[in-house]
Amino acid sequence: TPPPLVDYETREVRVKLPKGQGVLDSFLYVPLGAGPFPAIILNHGSPRTPEERAARPRYLTAGPWFARRGFVVLVPARRGYGQSTGPFAEGYGSCTRPNFLKAGAATATDIRAGLRWLRRQPFVDAGRILAAGQSAGGFGVLALAAWKPNGLIAVMNFAGGRGSPADGENCGVRELTAAFGEFGRLTT
Repeated sequence: TPPPLVDYETREVRVKLPKGQGVLDSFLYVPLGAGPFPAIILNHGSPRTPEERAARPRYLTAGPWFARRGFVVLVPARRGYGQSTGPFAEGYGSCTRPNFLKAGAATATDIRAGLRWLRRQPFVDAGRILAAGQSAGGFGVLALAAWKPNGLIAVMNFAGGRGSPADGENCGVRELTAAFGEFGRLTT
């Protein structure tokens, strides 16, 4: 029998990056009841235009789904997205010479700031944190896993990747495959 679903509350929080690199505008779902709770960081993709990147990611379906099942859910908007401060840091260069390792590291830096923030919260079980992401966010959680940060027990990648200048197209398939391989090699 599955456990009963729980109610949750939502909060807006600000996650500081190290060395004054910026502040991540974030949305938080917290189950009601006795904690500490396991946590999950949900990470958005990377829209192609600055206008699209201005939207605040909230994961209005997935966030409550996890919270009702007893997870604290952090949805950070990385630098250059939503109302976060700091310059967009996830550029990969040109389609002819992409640097996907650099882009993955920038994404992972912001996700790791969220992980560190969660580990300091009294309502979070600091040893039971997952990171999940879609598109560039999925690519970023794989880069994060390669760093083996404390408290991270698993990652989930939903259609993760980088370098799509248009629907159905991808830059630097060889470089992207090599980046995935390097993240996997470092994770094991």
